[in-house]
Formats: sequence, C-alpha cells, structure tokens
Amino acid sequence: MERNTNFRLIANVERILQERNREREKENLPKIRKKDLDSRANDTLYRLRHNLNYPNLSTIMKWANVLDVDISEFFQPI
Repeated sequence: MERNTNFRLIANVERILQERNREREKENLPKIRKKDLDSRANDTLYRLRHNLNYPNLSTIMKWANVLDVDISEFFQPI
C-alpha cells in the first residue's frame, strides 16, 4: 500500500464518519466518535497520515463494521 492509498483511506474514513454522524444527528442518536472505530483509531489515523505504517485488514474490517459500509468505500476516489 502506498502513501496515496493511505491518504485515500483516511479521507474516506473521515468523510463517511461525518456522513454517518449527520444521519445520526437527524435521528437524535449519539455521534460515532473516532475512538468508537477502535480504541487506537486516533493513533492509527495519525500513523497512516504520516506514512508510519499501513492498516491491517482486521482494522479496516472493524472500521467498516462500525460505519456500516463495505470496505471498498474506503478506497473510492476522492
């Protein structure tokens, strides 16, 4: 996985998180926080953003499950 893929992943995770939270706000549901994605989401996103590591499949699957999307959504063009 290369830097551009990390950037696309981060941008799409953050976009989807915002979309889900707008939907949840309309239904008076609590927001999904980054720490709800997994306990180390902020650290993981930081490390991806700075190209210090690559996400593993289990992390991506966990995020997709929390956000209720297919993992392919994370790799769509921005």
